Amino acid sequence: MIFSHGTAVLNLVEHEFDRSFYSHAVSEFGPPALIAMRGCWGALIPMSALFSALCLALAAFARSTKEGNITS
Repeated sequence: MIFSHGTAVLNLVEHEFDRSFYSHAVSEFGPPALIAMRGCWGALIPMSALFSALCLALAAFARSTKEGNITS
């Protein structure tokens, strides 16, 4: 869950950086809506918990390490 949350945080920070960088270059882009960004930040913990629990549930069905590998 820590890695999932960290990746999501880095994605949102990078998204905000890109929006602020490109808003000066292209006049069509405005600043991101504050309510929308709060919603994204607020959804981080539940979403990372959901996907971590999903991965753990799928891993519980594996009978061996070879079956548990995600890559094929």
